[in-house]
Amino acid sequence: MACSMTEDAPQVDYLFLNTIAFPVRRGVLSRGREELGDYSWELEVYCGESPQLDYQNWPDDRPETIDDLLVGAEPLLSAQRLPLRVRSPDELIGREYLFPPTPEPDLLDGVTAWPFFFLYVWEGCATSQMQVTFTGKQDGRYRVEISGEYFNSGVSYALRVQVWLEWQQPVA
Repeated sequence: MACSMTEDAPQVDYLFLNTIAFPVRRGVLSRGREELGDYSWELEVYCGESPQLDYQNWPDDRPETIDDLLVGAEPLLSAQRLPLRVRSPDELIGREYLFPPTPEPDLLDGVTAWPFFFLYVWEGCATSQMQVTFTGKQDGRYRVEISGEYFNSGVSYALRVQVWLEWQQPVA
């Protein structure tokens, strides 16, 4: 899922919706607001426009497709209030989660189940169940793999991304 133009070029991660690739600009991992409890985490994946949807170079007689709805979009995959039962991001390495979990365990005090992940294309839409796996750490960044489905305008997209998330320390 990571692509490189040349061996000297930096590696770029992509968020995929089916086969449409959106370059990842940055990813962020942080602890949630303190009042939400010790186990409230957030992650965000910011993407740029897909070079595959370069409508300016399309022929005039090109038939429209359902994927044309993604032209010009800069998706944001966001999850808040993730009940990751760890105190440190280092404890996430090697762990795999499903959101929402099945069956639903006790989440956070007073919290019922919610979709957890939203993909913002032109507006926010909840995703289906997402699998999240933390696979590594390097220089204060954490490698994560996320996969699931996203539904928009009657179309189902397989969503997947491997990305480095920058750790943002909680503000005291």
